[in-house]
Amino acid sequence: MTVQSGRSVEMPQYGDFKITSRARINLPVNLFGGGPWVHMATATRSLSEYVAVLHEPTGKIYLEQITATGRFLHIEDNALWIDLLNFFVSKGVLGFNKDQDIIIGNEFDA
Repeated sequence: MTVQSGRSVEMPQYGDFKITSRARINLPVNLFGGGPWVHMATATRSLSEYVAVLHEPTGKIYLEQITATGRFLHIEDNALWIDLLNFFVSKGVLGFNKDQDIIIGNEFDA
């Protein structure tokens, strides 16, 4: 298969998301720039793994894909990102406030 430079190739996503961890874990400060970060949840779908992480100083929540080696990748596919967000909301891990900001869900297991 030949892929043109600068062009992303999306792999199809199969199956449903499954929660594999709801443990609230403080991550190493140097994991990303500008920590500290807190792991909120991990979900899998097919052979892919995704995490919700909280940036404590700002209160912002990020959804990222994580590789088998522990490297975090930005989710480029908007439909996948929205599916993942909706899944975490449906499980009570995440929610929305009155301004439609993503927040920690009211059913989160601390």
